[in-house]
Amino acid sequence: MLKVFLVEDEVVMRNGIKNNIPWEQEGFEFAGEASDGELAIRL
Repeated sequence: MLKVFLVEDEVVMRNGIKNNIPWEQEGFEFAGEASDGELAIRL
């Protein structure tokens, strides 16, 4: 199973992507999210 870490600066878009994709059903594990690349690298 592949892990997905979502990076998107727009909160509405990030929540829409996170909440509307059936991650496990598609073969992915949702590992986390960040609002920008700098934060994503630290996480």
